[in-house]
Amino acid sequence: MNKECVIDVSCSHDGMYAFCPYDKATGDVIVGMTLITSLNGFKGKIVGLFHPDGQEAVEEWIKAHPDEKAEIAKRSEQRWNMV
Repeated sequence: MNKECVIDVSCSHDGMYAFCPYDKATGDVIVGMTLITSLNGFKGKIVGLFHPDGQEAVEEWIKAHPDEKAEIAKRSEQRWNMV
């Protein structure tokens, strides 16, 4: 699994998150290699949040889940991408 991933918030529920590899060179999210685990179970670098319906859907998820967003932000080294 890629060491840099985004969290697909469309598939994340009840403390389990969908970590999708992120290709920094192309900016692509690789959804076919998703790892479902808790924040503590993921040992890579979280570089952002993702939703297949776009940034507006990410922002809606953040508004609905502020505590989860805060926990994710603590683990992220690139908070600029956490909105």
